[in-house]
Amino acid sequence: MSINSYYKRNYNNQPLNSIEAKYLEKNDALIKQFKSASQIVLVCPMHNFGFPALIKAYIDAVAFLNETFSYEKKMMSGKKILTIFSSGGEYPNETFNFNYPNWNSIALSSHATFNFMGFDEVKTIGFSLRGEENAIKNLTKASIEIEKIVKDWYKYLNEYLQTTRYNLLLFNFMK
Repeated sequence: MSINSYYKRNYNNQPLNSIEAKYLEKNDALIKQFKSASQIVLVCPMHNFGFPALIKAYIDAVAFLNETFSYEKKMMSGKKILTIFSSGGEYPNETFNFNYPNWNSIALSSHATFNFMGFDEVKTIGFSLRGEENAIKNLTKASIEIEKIVKDWYKYLNEYLQTTRYNLLLFNFMK
């Protein structure tokens, strides 16, 4: 019934009765939360070359016409999203095709879905945890990539904090 309510409201622009509206309450709450963030970070393991079912269900629950995507405009403009995932194998983030090891459908799905929604930046970081030495090397590399993104996304915050810290230090010194 919720799919019928969704199509009625979001595709046909028809008002919903109270029962139909009730079907979409949880989606509407998730969409409100999703849209309220300026930066979103999804973190998950890779399951069978793709998103785990719960993450895919969440994406489906918030991907609503005229809410988070539109065929005419970027609904998520001004926002950034980062997907971080771990896997048992090594899969490139930039390439997807049907030749192993290019089976990284998380990066493909993230870029296709979130670019379609209109995010200004869509980034993915994936790393293998197979083997202790490899896991340590890949976690270190992923940490460096995450740190670069955080510094870039929050550069104004970093500048503010540095200025504030300087002002606080100056204030303490003057006491």
